Amino acid sequence: MNSALRQRGQLIVAGIVLIVVVALMISTLGFLYVSNQSSSVLHNSSGRAYYAARSGIEHASFQLGPGTSCASLAAITGIAVGSERFSLAGTAAFVTGAARVTASPLSAAATTIAVDVNPVLTYAPHGRIWIEQEQINYTGLTTTSFTGATRGVGGTTATTHAANSRVSQNQCFVRSTGTSGNATRIVEAAIARATERERAMMVYAKGTAISGAGFDRNIYFRLWDRVNNTWLAEQTSTQQVTNNTTPVYFSLKFARKRNEAILGTLGGNGDLFIHVWNGATNTWSTPAGGGPIQTGLSTTYRGFSIEYEHQNERAIIVYSNGGAANPKFAIWDGTTLNTAPAVGGFIHNSLGMANYQTAGFIRWFGLAANRANGSNEILMISRDSNRDIWGARWTGTAWTKMEAGAAATWDASGTANDGDSADVAYESVSNVALFVWGDASATRQVGWRTWTPSTATLSAITLTRFGTWGGTFVSDNFQWMRLYPRPDTDEIMAVFQDESVQLITNLWSGAVWPAAAIAHDLETENNTERNFDFVWQTVPFSLGQGWLVWGSDSSSVGQVRTRTFTSPAAWSAITNIQDDTLGVNIGVLPMTGTMLAGLYQAPNSANDDIQAIFALGSGAAWSAVQQIWSGASSLQQGQRVDIGVSPTGSIILEEQEVF
Repeated sequence: MNSALRQRGQLIVAGIVLIVVVALMISTLGFLYVSNQSSSVLHNSSGRAYYAARSGIEHASFQLGPGTSCASLAAITGIAVGSERFSLAGTAAFVTGAARVTASPLSAAATTIAVDVNPVLTYAPHGRIWIEQEQINYTGLTTTSFTGATRGVGGTTATTHAANSRVSQNQCFVRSTGTSGNATRIVEAAIARATERERAMMVYAKGTAISGAGFDRNIYFRLWDRVNNTWLAEQTSTQQVTNNTTPVYFSLKFARKRNEAILGTLGGNGDLFIHVWNGATNTWSTPAGGGPIQTGLSTTYRGFSIEYEHQNERAIIVYSNGGAANPKFAIWDGTTLNTAPAVGGFIHNSLGMANYQTAGFIRWFGLAANRANGSNEILMISRDSNRDIWGARWTGTAWTKMEAGAAATWDASGTANDGDSADVAYESVSNVALFVWGDASATRQVGWRTWTPSTATLSAITLTRFGTWGGTFVSDNFQWMRLYPRPDTDEIMAVFQDESVQLITNLWSGAVWPAAAIAHDLETENNTERNFDFVWQTVPFSLGQGWLVWGSDSSSVGQVRTRTFTSPAAWSAITNIQDDTLGVNIGVLPMTGTMLAGLYQAPNSANDDIQAIFALGSGAAWSAVQQIWSGASSLQQGQRVDIGVSPTGSIILEEQEVF
């Protein structure tokens, strides 16, 4: 009996132990299951956070496209990507070329690049550099070198570089933080323009009369070969102006995101056409049913202008209304040309006004697009047959006045209406816009005012009279004017051609005009056409340099003249490169810095024709002349050559995760 009880007791103890063991096993399995589940959730969240961070980099790449500064993308927080989010730190620009190679020479296989200055101070912590034509990614910096170099990236070839070769960089540096649940991942990237997407086109006309005998209704064009640095063979657009007429004025603009260009063409009978080029198929179309969008414009003036919105990338076209005072506008959205976006397509109806502010026929328009992140703002300045000046703002939805009170004409004393003496441009860093126009109430005088988008503030009108030129230069009113924003500062170069055919420049500092403008030439080719153009350099090692090119008649045989400006105030000696030239138009490829100039020669030149020159980003010298059309042209009117340059897309050069 006692033995049986003892056995029963032992079984009870064993059973209890077994139950405890099984319970512990179940508890352990449950804990492991929960842990695995938590680990899996955390792992999945971490992965989603990483992809959210990369989405932020791609978002920044898209927003920091052509024509925008790194600083235009302000810090943003909590942008949703599905159920995850990303935040971007404010971007910083790294545009420098201070360091030089110390190796003698630097081999094509070197992965550490020693330099003569501390790169930590001025270069991005990782990213891409250029040495001559080679592009190189690097993963880190020391006080004396770039480390972790991957040679010959971006389609370039690793090569040997001599000591003292410049190390250039032009990129934005972006930091993106992705979150998902409790997980956080951080990715940093270098973003820059994509050179392989740079495109340039020249359009031109050949007729020797604007209508009748000698007309040529065709539009001719050439594409730029950026590999061999030459204009390719001539092509003829399938689109034309009205029969028996010749194109007189062109305005060519490239889209930022779409592979297209839009061309406004004014024919010799006053018909205004809009043509669209499809870059994928190299074909042209006329979206307004094949016909002009307006008839009856004066052929003496360019009574139209075109600019793309930065964000939505619709082309806004403004144009005179033929024989009536109220100007019109149209919108091209990439598919459809809407010639009546407001009642009758009139700007004043979009403004909500009974009539346009100035009562004369609009002779000239100036347009400038705000290239800040997300903006569709376009500013317009207009100049009418009464010499009245006024400006308005396109919001992306409608036109609106900018004055705080009732709409009011800005200046009723604009200079003579033969020339385009009013312009508008945005400063590149602060994004403040500057309006400038010639004022005839005193010689050498301009009117100007600024527009600040962040506060929607239009400054008061200021009249500024520049100092005397000295020597044999005389005082006169400005007849032609253009503004050229420097790409890396708030400086704007203003170039003026006055009624006495003198050529003058002045540099807006971002706040004031220097009292002493610079006079360059006593006698440009004539005062009925704009004989000049200017371009700022865009490559890192040439920033702060610009080229002025103009047609001069100051000698017994006229010349095309060039002169280089180096900020803050140095002008090079004048160089003569070609005979009499009536019109000059320049474009610059933003990544490579190649400058392209089209020259329309004057009838009294040795050869009345169309020619082209170019200069590389180093800006050392202009090339020999390339013959575009061997005329003989007797037509001295309008802008018969124009060069358009595509704003290149952005590219993610290199990225790293930060732990």
